[in-house]
Amino acid sequence: MKELVKRFIRLLIVLIYGLGLVLFFQTYVPLVRPFLLLLVPLLGLTAFLTMFRPRSGIYLFIFLVPLINNFPYYFGIHEDIPHAPTALVLFLFFFLGILVRYLFGKPLGFRAGKLSLPLSLFLGWVFLSGIITFFRYADFFPFLDRPFFDYVTNTFGVSAGGAMMSVVFTTLSYLSAFSVFLLAGTLLHTKSEGRRAVFFLITSVFLSSIVGGIQLLTGREWGNSMISFGHDLVGGTFKDSLSFGVALAMAASLLLGLASRPGCGAAFRWLYVPFVPMVILIFFTGSKGALVSILLAAVFIFSVNRTAARRIHQGGDIRRSRARPAGIVILVVLALVGGYIGFQSGQENQSSTLSRLNYMFKEGPLQLMASWRGRLWESAVRMMGQYPLTGVGCGAYIIELSNFNTEYRSREVSQSAENYWLHAGAELGFAGLLLLLWIGVVLYTRFRRILPGAYGADSDGAWIVGLSAGMIVYAVNLFFHTYIWSYEVGYIFWIFLAVYLTIGEREPKGLSDQKRGGARITAACLVVFLLGGVHLWNSFHSLSIENRTRSLGLFQQFGLYVKERNPEVGRFHWTGKTAGLLIDVKKPYLFLPMHVSHPDVRQKPVGVRLRLIVDSFHRKVDLDEFELINDAWETKSYDLHEMMGRRVILLIEVDRTWNPQRDKGIPDPRNLGVAVGLPYFRGKRPG
Repeated sequence: MKELVKRFIRLLIVLIYGLGLVLFFQTYVPLVRPFLLLLVPLLGLTAFLTMFRPRSGIYLFIFLVPLINNFPYYFGIHEDIPHAPTALVLFLFFFLGILVRYLFGKPLGFRAGKLSLPLSLFLGWVFLSGIITFFRYADFFPFLDRPFFDYVTNTFGVSAGGAMMSVVFTTLSYLSAFSVFLLAGTLLHTKSEGRRAVFFLITSVFLSSIVGGIQLLTGREWGNSMISFGHDLVGGTFKDSLSFGVALAMAASLLLGLASRPGCGAAFRWLYVPFVPMVILIFFTGSKGALVSILLAAVFIFSVNRTAARRIHQGGDIRRSRARPAGIVILVVLALVGGYIGFQSGQENQSSTLSRLNYMFKEGPLQLMASWRGRLWESAVRMMGQYPLTGVGCGAYIIELSNFNTEYRSREVSQSAENYWLHAGAELGFAGLLLLLWIGVVLYTRFRRILPGAYGADSDGAWIVGLSAGMIVYAVNLFFHTYIWSYEVGYIFWIFLAVYLTIGEREPKGLSDQKRGGARITAACLVVFLLGGVHLWNSFHSLSIENRTRSLGLFQQFGLYVKERNPEVGRFHWTGKTAGLLIDVKKPYLFLPMHVSHPDVRQKPVGVRLRLIVDSFHRKVDLDEFELINDAWETKSYDLHEMMGRRVILLIEVDRTWNPQRDKGIPDPRNLGVAVGLPYFRGKRPG
């Protein structure tokens, strides 16, 4: 009976997740037939393979992660069309396979060790913050209101739907990245499995670099994002050129660590072949951080290899090892490539990365702090200062940035704080930062315990130094980028870390705090829920849409299509089923031109309900309810003496819409409700 209950709970979890995945797919994945014909078979293969052979499933997932991110670009689906990153969609189907496998098989038994408590608390806080922030932008629909109104959430004009999408994607960025780490560490039991996983990963990054090379030689447009193409950068198969640059730097650092390893004979020497084109392409990604961090990683590698060479040769001639020649060869290659590209006279062939580095060094550190990135950091610090415990909410930085900038008279717009730690602090407060610090301390202790293995004579040492170098690249770049929505980059790092821990020393039994400290775990969970209470209070008050509208003067207009013109009434909007328009009641009588175009309106009149949203966003005053019986323009008038001097939202609700494309074959895919002319006021009662 007990086992039956467990099975039922597992089945319920899978069903809920499956329904959520269907809703996510319908909402955020572009339903473009050629794109789906390419993507869906890979998603299905990943899910089914993971169900029956989890280890093969994670190999396929790891191989596909660097390769599928630019799929939408081949079909004209670029950044101007909001959609879910393809790597995230791939992970969600991979995780579906894991859940189904767990339903019918044994529990996975995550091997988190001393990471269990801080990781659980951090992911719990991310999830709770994301849930509260999601419902905040929905104005706590359906708990306090019905139906959902797509309010404007910031001074940049982002709608509630766009803000909720930001919350969903950012929350899943944290949750999925750490899940990849846990699943990779759990499914890749042995060193050989870990190495095989990295082999698949590096192979796919190399294939991506081939695509990058094609872009470089053919004008940079094929399979590239419009932003990268517009800046003359190559993006390979990644979401953007900067993500491609850091991924190349991580992969190249790993290859350099393996290829230059003393004492390994010729086993890894061939890895210089893929290493060289990867390094060359970095010069065309525009990623300054990738170029600087790979040089730092090279310094780390040669430092470790020099010490390892002395130990291997027991104080013999260091020139017997390949550490010094390899270092000289690589530095010469870098110098020649950089010099050739950087001083090309033809503008078209110049390296964007070098030109950006040159600009940065000319400007200096003080100019950097006063630059666009410095102002983004300043905004993040302000958010942390105003909401120190909980931040503005997971996924809310991009939304609240323009609101804070309005308060402080700045105009910066960005998708992130361009610094992972400041971004996390702005969204999750010092609570999130402390939990990240806790996770970092635990990982650092593991890192330090494993790193001495890099000085050994076996191949494990080569893997340890190579993976360490790759992680150094990522860590350095986190101070200048977040990669919050570049899921593929985060996944690569966490796969590196999981394999590093697999190849390195396993945590001895007894060090795990999974089975002790129950009271401490309970207390920590209570703290997270208390933080959630604080964030909920802020979301109902200073961070609420109502307060933002009042304090920042947000122009609340939603549910309206683009403005059109008509010779009879001038400018007007079509509505959907529900729409809202902000109006200032400066005179007592409101006039509102209206019109419907439903083909069957004479046989079936269209019902319209007008209400006013006043004072509190949840207080509505009925204005009128009527039917439009033909397609002629009709002007309604209303006495608003009681609303004089107020700013209210005119809420327009239609009982049914029609779709010109579906119903008449007209090339117009909109769902049309009622056409509304611009409202106007008069001081006299209508005649």
